[in-house]
Amino acid sequence: MSTLVKKLDWDTKHFGFPIARLRDTGLTASQMRSALRYCRTNKIRGLYFTVDSDDRSSIGLAEENGFRFAGIRAAYFLETRGADE
Repeated sequence: MSTLVKKLDWDTKHFGFPIARLRDTGLTASQMRSALRYCRTNKIRGLYFTVDSDDRSSIGLAEENGFRFAGIRAAYFLETRGADE
């Protein structure tokens, strides 16, 4: 298995064809080419790439390689105090 691409078993079963995701943001153009080559070789039909909204370089790289915007995810964080405070 590629170090850049992870096959998603649940998505693959759900959609009926191989789905994967890129493991990292901040990829270089060379890494993107390697990941896409891996997908072609392994017949991956869908590839997710989650990118931070302020990572213009990764967004540009994704768009240059045929990725299309699919949606926005929001992550929430709550810093809690210890139980004894």
